[in-house]
Amino acid sequence: MVTSGVDTLYTGVLQNPYVDAAIQDAQCAGVVAYSIYTPSAGHFGHSFWRAYWGQNYLSQLSEETGGESYYLMVPQGPVAFAPYLDELNQQLLNQFLPTFLA
Repeated sequence: MVTSGVDTLYTGVLQNPYVDAAIQDAQCAGVVAYSIYTPSAGHFGHSFWRAYWGQNYLSQLSEETGGESYYLMVPQGPVAFAPYLDELNQQLLNQFLPTFLA
């Protein structure tokens, strides 16, 4: 997903119930989430606090579902998506699903 990760409904930090629900749903469905951070438009795109937590939420979601989160360390958008997509392509080409037959 390409998103800011900013939650406009929940203004708390740490334990975000929406992020927790998304993680649980993705894990139950076997979905691996990869994310690329890009800033929001308007007020939410200019708030360092919201951008910081948006990146944290994306990292948490991606990490807990087995994916990766791509972003710059400052709340600004990437110059280009190509490097992130190239790395993601390499990861997907080298992904395996182990199975066990009894």
